[in-house]
Amino acid sequence: MERISSDLDKDDDEGYIDNNKAYTKLKIGWKASSLYNRLYLLANYQLSFLKFSFVSLIITELQFLYYVYNSWSMPKIPNAISFIFKIIVLKLNNPIYEISSLIILFLCIIFLVICIFFDFLKPKDSLAEFPRQLELTAAFIASCIYSILAFPVLFSLFNFLECANNADDESKYYLQCYSFSHILITIISIVCFFIIFSFSNIQYSYVINIKPTFNYKLSLNKYTGKEDFYVFIGKILIVMNEYLIEEYFKKKIIAIIVVALIAIFITWRQLNIQPFYCNKCNYYRNIMYTGFSFAVIMLLILTVLKLNDKSYSIFLVIGVQLVGSIIGYFVGNAIKQSKVIRVYKNLKEKYTNYYTRREAFTSNNEDDDLQSNYSLDRIVNDFFIAKKDHIFNSINDCVFACYFIKHNHNLDSFSLASKILDECTIQYKKSPMSYIYYWLFLNTMIMVMKTNLELYNYETCIKEIELFERIQNNILKKVIRLENSIYSKYLIYYILIVRSDNSKDDLSENERERDQNLNFHEHELKKHSLNLHIKTLEEIHNTFKDLKSINVRDDVYRSVNNIVKLTKCINETEISYKAYIKACFMSSDSLLLYNLFLENIMIDYYTSSFYMKLIEENKEKKKKKSLNRSSLMRQSRSKSISESQENLEYTKRVKNYATVKKEKKKQNENKERVLERLQKPVQKFSFLMRLLIIIEYLIMAIGYYYYKYTYNSLRDSLNYIDISARGPRLMNRATLDIRLLSVSSLAQNEEVFNNTFNSLLEIKEYLDDKYIPLVSSVNTLYISDANIYKPLGNNYDLFRDISHENYFQVTLDIQKNLNVILNREYLSNQSDLLNNQYFRYFSENSKGSHEIIYLDSLKFIQDLIVKDIDHQLLVVLLIIIISHCFVLLISIREFLPSMKKINKFKFCMVQLFRDVPEECIDRIIRFHDKQAQNYFTKHGNIIKNTSEDEEKMKYKKTYVKNKSKLDLYYFVFMVIVSGFFMILPLLSVFIFRYHSLGEVELIFVSTKRTYYAQAIQTWVYELFYMDSNSYRMGEPSAFILEALDILEDLEKSINKGTYGGRPINKYEILNPLTQNKGCIRGSTKEYECEERVYDEDFNEQIANSPLNVIMSEYILQTRDFIESFENNYKALRHTRNDAKERLDKILSDKYIIFLNKIIKEINGHVDKMNEILVNDIFSFIDTSLALMDVLHIISMIFIPLIYCFYFKKYAKEKLREMETLTIIFSNVPRSVCEKSTKIKLFIRHGTLESAF
Repeated sequence: MERISSDLDKDDDEGYIDNNKAYTKLKIGWKASSLYNRLYLLANYQLSFLKFSFVSLIITELQFLYYVYNSWSMPKIPNAISFIFKIIVLKLNNPIYEISSLIILFLCIIFLVICIFFDFLKPKDSLAEFPRQLELTAAFIASCIYSILAFPVLFSLFNFLECANNADDESKYYLQCYSFSHILITIISIVCFFIIFSFSNIQYSYVINIKPTFNYKLSLNKYTGKEDFYVFIGKILIVMNEYLIEEYFKKKIIAIIVVALIAIFITWRQLNIQPFYCNKCNYYRNIMYTGFSFAVIMLLILTVLKLNDKSYSIFLVIGVQLVGSIIGYFVGNAIKQSKVIRVYKNLKEKYTNYYTRREAFTSNNEDDDLQSNYSLDRIVNDFFIAKKDHIFNSINDCVFACYFIKHNHNLDSFSLASKILDECTIQYKKSPMSYIYYWLFLNTMIMVMKTNLELYNYETCIKEIELFERIQNNILKKVIRLENSIYSKYLIYYILIVRSDNSKDDLSENERERDQNLNFHEHELKKHSLNLHIKTLEEIHNTFKDLKSINVRDDVYRSVNNIVKLTKCINETEISYKAYIKACFMSSDSLLLYNLFLENIMIDYYTSSFYMKLIEENKEKKKKKSLNRSSLMRQSRSKSISESQENLEYTKRVKNYATVKKEKKKQNENKERVLERLQKPVQKFSFLMRLLIIIEYLIMAIGYYYYKYTYNSLRDSLNYIDISARGPRLMNRATLDIRLLSVSSLAQNEEVFNNTFNSLLEIKEYLDDKYIPLVSSVNTLYISDANIYKPLGNNYDLFRDISHENYFQVTLDIQKNLNVILNREYLSNQSDLLNNQYFRYFSENSKGSHEIIYLDSLKFIQDLIVKDIDHQLLVVLLIIIISHCFVLLISIREFLPSMKKINKFKFCMVQLFRDVPEECIDRIIRFHDKQAQNYFTKHGNIIKNTSEDEEKMKYKKTYVKNKSKLDLYYFVFMVIVSGFFMILPLLSVFIFRYHSLGEVELIFVSTKRTYYAQAIQTWVYELFYMDSNSYRMGEPSAFILEALDILEDLEKSINKGTYGGRPINKYEILNPLTQNKGCIRGSTKEYECEERVYDEDFNEQIANSPLNVIMSEYILQTRDFIESFENNYKALRHTRNDAKERLDKILSDKYIIFLNKIIKEINGHVDKMNEILVNDIFSFIDTSLALMDVLHIISMIFIPLIYCFYFKKYAKEKLREMETLTIIFSNVPRSVCEKSTKIKLFIRHGTLESAF
């Protein structure tokens, strides 16, 4: 320190430099001064939003994760997770929101510009000032725009690229692209972007608090804001990357690479710079940025390997991010420590080798006379090479090296920090920042020493303060003479204002008024603490008064309730005293008052002795002389207090301290022993509650896994519906086509033959490619009750009747026979296809045998889906029942006994005072009353309460006899709430069941309509064939009438909702079908709409009607046809003329033509309905999964909150109540306790018995 003072004293001849002189030398005019003042005020006003700033810091870093956890980077990510991150970045994809936010942003920017440049905008002669509330608003807006709202602001700014991304030339704002309105919005966006970009440098460089602070636990002060500016640039590049590379050029991998590079850059900068003075803020940023970088790199690897669309990709990314976050914590700490160690090492090497290097340049002549004469020649003629010691790699290393003074307030540590800063100014002589940091750190150390002057050696501390202030003054002289930029001039202006604020109290003439102004906050804390102390003493008085007269059970309840109130008072008083000590930097007044509280109320000898020893050590160092310099006129905040009447109290207590020390120590040991015994059931209760929460989380995890599994299984089952639903209809159509193929072949009608042959090829292709590969895996072992007829060889009259045929075997037989039938070479060699065994196989089973098997198969798939839904409900109910039974069991077996034991301890311990003599209790009451009287005597001017304070402190009797019942009711209620949140995600199964079960039933019931409609068409054709080998006379008509009756019943059940679901008009998703006014086809048959041909019977009105109208028309026309059909039975002859005649009659019949057309409409409606319903179920599965994710997140948040805000609070309250019981019990002298048998048994063995 000698070298520091001697070096800087060279400039001391210029004297003290005031602010006006500094402004003149810096050439700061009124304009620059006004602008700097505005920026300084904005920086200080942001301290008013400290809690918001911490929340902003957390959210701002979380926003980066949106570019990892979104649907375009990982398509299989749960919707709930991507939705949460969309909410965090406020990306709502709403045009109205984006336009309105853009306009609000524009107005906010104008408001900020007016606030900063207000003095330039007002007339020069005007004395108007910008209102303080508006300045606060401006500070809040600036902090919002560049923190939480940064990403949504950038989204709004870059949405002018939307027209370029849309090929249809329609803006997402519902404005015509490149219209006047759209161009206006684009211009506003561009202007806002450039203003925000320009203003960001001002925000991050100027509107920050660069002062070091000892409030390192809750500080957002930072020594540089440049890193935040780089982060903001990174945000801009990330958003531009999203809109340009990702959306416009569709280069997904390149977009992820860009995000990865930006993440690595800002992570590297953060780990190296770590701009916050608060280590916790630096640790949080290190963790978030490193985890973000690792997550993006892992996402890039998965994208390159094309694994990002896998369901497990999100777990890999989360795992890698957690590992990266842990690595970031240790790497950031290691980097900072390595820089600090390197600085200390370089300093040590410099000062170790200092004299060694000096000896290398001295003469070897040992003659003293020659040496004295040689020195002049050496100065003139010899040259020396001075080695420059490179201690710091950057000025930031100096800041890191001085961080230790946040925790170490020793004078030696302050001196060491000053030396380190001095070395920084030597190395960076021309850098204003080295001097500015030097001044700021010195200012912080001076403020701590002045505030806690009596904690140090008085004379040494005064000398240190004088030296530091002289160095500060000379630093200002030095830095003003440098070439300063606009930014360094602002920082000099900043420290000049800080110096002015620190010295305001020194300019006051009235010392008492000065102390009141300076210590207003501490004065209020002291008043609050003393008032609470008095209130606690009054509660102790009331408590012992009730304990003195315990005769019945109600007296015990009243005493227990008073102890609960006393517990709250003691807790509030202790918290207030701790805040008072912290605010006063452990001043002697705060320590003395807190020590009295600990010793006389808390009966805490160990803590009290610690503070007593501290006060003793500080008391010896204290001096009564004052400082001569005006800047040091202010003594310690507690100096005047320590010379007051507390000094007398302190002296008396020290004299008697040795005599009562042994007794206090024994009393404290008894207290600790009793307290440990009383708190055991509370600690057990807390452990069981943590265990219960872990079990609840496990149950939720099991339910979550099972949900995922069942919904995936349900997806697979639903995939079978569309394929299997066509099975019965197509098998019947195959029978119709094969019969028509044989008749057209016999009639030699090539056109009909070829059309029918192509139709069979489509059926076979469907059977080979879709039906068998998909559906056969579900029910290959399914056995049907239908009878299948198989011709025996070429014998036309002999058949083998096979019952209980396997479904898959029937499908393979159909496939095999179709393969033979569709062989043209084989067909050309057959003379009579009607009697061919392969054709006869279909004709003999055309009465419904095949279709029954396929209908049963469809029913099997329906039962499989319903079984999955029912099984899901059953498992959920089992989980709910088992979990609640477990919670009920553990509550009855563990929680309630623990609560009962806690209440028993309180109830029985209060009764121990029945064995304490009334004289002893009266002495205790008088002792505490005397304390209260002493406080009123010494601090009457502070404890003087207002009427409002007296009302708050007024003793109020409670009318609740037994509060343990209220605790029990609250416990039961909170357990029920906790159990509800545990099963909350599982309750979505009831919503899914209500929504989807009826739709599944509707799919399968509606599918039967297509089969029966197709079967009627087949049997109508048989009416014209009159093949006596397959059908008896009148048999086809009977089949048709039976099918019509079934169709009518199906229609009634669907329309009325008696089939197992709601009426069809209740499904809003089917409104396009039920209110149809156009052509309806499935997604693979839409081309048929263009091929429709209308006639008299099948007109456009019927074709474009809803399905219920079409079905009614179909049934009506079919009944009319059956009634009017001329039943002139004439058996089919296997001749060309007979076949040709029958075929011509079929092709020319009006009903057959109508039937062929309306069947396509029915099939189209049903196929489309099935598609809509299946897609809706799929969509609702996704919605259910998303809902389940959201409910899981809600439950995982609320269950710990319930634990923290009730169970943990309950445990803490009971621990405090037990401590209060122990405190009350410890007031009883040991001599009295030894005379009572019950009290001795409780102290030694913990035995408690109730007398009531």
